[in-house]
Amino acid sequence: MLESGYTVTLTSDHGHVEATGIGQPQEGVVAVSRSKRARLYNSEDLARNVQANYPVTILWHADKLLPADLWVLMPQGRGAFAPLGELVVSHGGLTLEEMIVPLVTITQR
Repeated sequence: MLESGYTVTLTSDHGHVEATGIGQPQEGVVAVSRSKRARLYNSEDLARNVQANYPVTILWHADKLLPADLWVLMPQGRGAFAPLGELVVSHGGLTLEEMIVPLVTITQR
């Protein structure tokens, strides 16, 4: 491709990370969305009630990136909403791998 004059760009999706379970909330249908690395709620009170049982979490809201009616509860570091101490491999969360997208551009000299 380079010999034909193309610029080649390589990129990748964010990586999966190994995380350790901090416990698994059993809030039923209260959460709008449930995953190992984030839970979405449409009520601050509901989100804070769950957070009270999982203090190693961060509550994210009102940053103009998310809809105003959503609160996201995320485990800190490499934690996951999984059985306590269980090692899981998951996508998403507050990790460097989720913040940086690899991008390589190759050109011919």
